[in-house]
Amino acid sequence: MADPQKPQYDKPYCWKCKGHIDYNVITHTQRSEGGSRTYTTTKNVCRDCGKNMKAPREYDFAYYGPWGFGCLLFSCLLAIGCFLFVLLVGRDFVPSDFTHYLLIGAVAVVIIIGPVVLGIVTAKKYTTWKQWAEERGWVEPPRKERAWKKGDT
Repeated sequence: MADPQKPQYDKPYCWKCKGHIDYNVITHTQRSEGGSRTYTTTKNVCRDCGKNMKAPREYDFAYYGPWGFGCLLFSCLLAIGCFLFVLLVGRDFVPSDFTHYLLIGAVAVVIIIGPVVLGIVTAKKYTTWKQWAEERGWVEPPRKERAWKKGDT
């Protein structure tokens, strides 16, 4: 194995051990209830601590191109749509104005909180790795070079 302290954007990184260290690939295969489909999941597990490892590029919004951040925004737009629907049409089925606005707030919070938390956690993970990598001489390439290309796995 190469030097575990050498930053590698596309190789699995252990967030606990802080390095690109040796890992085991675990593959789990299962069949659908009817047996017509087979589902296979693969994960990389650190040999030292047993934690799940992912390549830093999987936490970089630039890797997914416009879809990376766009998917998070889509669900926020869905929340805004629900918010407007409840605001405009909700008065017909919610008795008081206070309850109406409480319902609007609850719908907006429930739909928006998932993507916001996911975005924050993802950005924090990538920033943590990027800081670690820059301490070791890694220079972040431009967004276009980090973006997913056909043939990437």
